[in-house]
Amino acid sequence: MLTCSSRFTGFIALKIGIAILAVIVIVSNAVPPANAQEIDDPAEDAVAIFNQAQELHEQGKIADAIELYKKAIKVFPEFPEAEYQCGTAQLSLGRTAEAEKAFRRAIELRPDWTLPMTNLGTLLLTKGDLAEAENVLSKSIELDDQSFPALAAMAELKLRTKASAAVLSELLTKISALTGKAKPTASLWTARAALENALGRTQNAKASLSNALAIDPSNRFALSELTEIALAEGDTLKASETVALLEKIAPVTVETRLLRARVYAANGNNNDALKTLETLPAPLSAEAAAFRTRLLAATSDNAGELEKQLSATPGDAAILGRLCSLYRVDAPAKALDYCRRASEAEPNNQSRRRLGRRIGAGKNV
Repeated sequence: MLTCSSRFTGFIALKIGIAILAVIVIVSNAVPPANAQEIDDPAEDAVAIFNQAQELHEQGKIADAIELYKKAIKVFPEFPEAEYQCGTAQLSLGRTAEAEKAFRRAIELRPDWTLPMTNLGTLLLTKGDLAEAENVLSKSIELDDQSFPALAAMAELKLRTKASAAVLSELLTKISALTGKAKPTASLWTARAALENALGRTQNAKASLSNALAIDPSNRFALSELTEIALAEGDTLKASETVALLEKIAPVTVETRLLRARVYAANGNNNDALKTLETLPAPLSAEAAAFRTRLLAATSDNAGELEKQLSATPGDAAILGRLCSLYRVDAPAKALDYCRRASEAEPNNQSRRRLGRRIGAGKNV
């Protein structure tokens, strides 16, 4: 399955991208309503241009805003606010190299400013530059220990680097304290949920994800993570409900279709699961390819071939479960052993446990 961290990165970056559009630069308030060409002071001229860029940025005219941000910087090169906002605009267009350059310049001009630090750290995290990302995010949190975006990004980083339970618990304590304060963001609740789930606190994670959805009903990470938890718990009804909600928001993403295939399989609809996997673009991810192999094993009627495969992967629940079904009539004792082993490998699969009990009771299955 998709790891919690691999999904988490995209959502954190999205939430930060939305939040930064609301930043108001104090310096803009000092500008009189005059045409930029009529102002002699380069700094005031740059601010006037910057104000125009902000208006375009807020209207969604990103490319035009970028050109004006650049113009403001050309007029007054030491303008960290313009660098930062230009970086956020570049990032929203997927221009990560330009965004990174702008964030670095903003930090160079204003070393204690946590907004560009957090955005740079998140960008580096997305790129996979984990060591530098940790340094940048750590400094941002040191300067502002209540920065929701920085802490959420740090949670993602610690999960991706497989930090110890002690480290995750310490970070969870900090984030939990912030969610208890006024107006926590959905991204902060999802960060808390990701840490709780990693620490095995599933019920707490579900509660945190529900809180995230109460704030943002379209939060893709929360819906996908609730689906993952439901599948792990064998709650196919809940998994079906949450993946259906996810399909309304992001129906064509690889993640959504893979989750739908897994829900089909959990409900015993292996053929529909395989058909869904066929809609994924080639080449399949390692996760999707492994899942497809398991589905093919689960629908095979060749017991001998399956047993050969099982010798290479003795704990494969899909193969064990299929052999449990194939031998249930001709060799019930053998089938019962396979059912037992399948249940041990996948203890939350209730249908397989029921089948094993019926075979053991000698019932017609």
